[in-house]
Amino acid sequence: MSIRQAIKHLFHSGFEKVELSDQIYRYEDISELHVEATNRCNAACPQCARNVFGSFTNPNIDSNDLSLEDFKKICTKEFLQQIKYVNFNGNLGDPCAHKDLVNIINYISESNPKTMVNINTNGGMKTPAFWTDLGNALKDNIGSAVHFSIDGLQDTNHLYRQGVDWSHLIENVKAFLATGAEANWDFIAFKHNEHQIDEAKKFAKELGFAKFFLKKSGRFVTPAKSDGYSAAPVYKKDKSFSHLIEAPTHKGLQNERVQETSTNSKLNLFPNKLKVEPNRTKDTKRKLSFLKLFRMSHEEEERLGSCSIHCEVKKRSSLFINANGLIFPCCWTAWPYDSFWDIPDARQTREVIDFFDGPDEINGTKRSIKEIVEGKFFKYIASSWKLSSIADGKLLSCSKTCGVGISKLASESPRNYESLLKD
Repeated sequence: MSIRQAIKHLFHSGFEKVELSDQIYRYEDISELHVEATNRCNAACPQCARNVFGSFTNPNIDSNDLSLEDFKKICTKEFLQQIKYVNFNGNLGDPCAHKDLVNIINYISESNPKTMVNINTNGGMKTPAFWTDLGNALKDNIGSAVHFSIDGLQDTNHLYRQGVDWSHLIENVKAFLATGAEANWDFIAFKHNEHQIDEAKKFAKELGFAKFFLKKSGRFVTPAKSDGYSAAPVYKKDKSFSHLIEAPTHKGLQNERVQETSTNSKLNLFPNKLKVEPNRTKDTKRKLSFLKLFRMSHEEEERLGSCSIHCEVKKRSSLFINANGLIFPCCWTAWPYDSFWDIPDARQTREVIDFFDGPDEINGTKRSIKEIVEGKFFKYIASSWKLSSIADGKLLSCSKTCGVGISKLASESPRNYESLLKD
């Protein structure tokens, strides 16, 4: 059964009459927001969905900020009264690249002073004056913090955080911390930086960071060497090969779940030059992508189709808003829509959204959040969890992210420094 046939089967079997148990959550229960304020970024991290291995930008992306006006339209003052936590992060951009982020934060605080705000950033953009303003906007908000994603020290951070100047980053960090606002250091462990963890933790304390977290990367999704899961390539702007980003050697720093689920791939990801053209047409999102790197084995499809789904955002009653105002349950169900990869996740997500009248149906500037979360797209996602196969319409993004025995979230989340190195 094709995805479209599966959707039709659900739809014509009384899909519109799905009871509350088949909804992800009710509008009035939403208490957390995950906001992609912008899809612009100063960096070119090679494992980010925003670009192709650090080379050229994903052509499906229109550089865009979610404007203050649109944010107010989507998130009214009345709605923000029920929101306890807002996380500015996303799939495709750095929130601090937004032109008006401080005013958005001020609007949230004015609407609900109790709402905690979290921001994830590489810290390498704008002037220290911006970071002073940002710190002043957050310092009196108990529980709010900025997480600076710094993956190494002066000689290594740029290997993954391409385009981030170390001196400018540290200058910005100092300006933010000088306000008294809380900042945490998030350190993704790789082979090239794992030897610097102790030194980085010491430096973080000297600067005044409140906490130091280590993260296990969940993005080594295909093996790049014959001995299995280990690395990913990095390409220059001219598409020529630059270097490798390799998984850490310390087992306590490796993402166990990704190791388990990626060993079947036998792809060679190391051509000397990327032989693709980042051209975009108006039909880019409707076409199969030009990069055909990932395949799914029959065994993997069966595993993903038969797993139970324990939805993380259902537990937290969280909602995701992207830079174009589109509303999804989470960033994991959102990213395939703009993906340049020719993967089943992307084709499936686009077909489901198209079937339910296209992206306008989940656009928060055109429909209310209540209409969207209680609408057909969200109901379909919840209903698909009960299906027993991908062919029947079970969402791949849900199985991969929140499938019992499959999810990589528990391993990927930031964890205490000592606990990881004891693994």
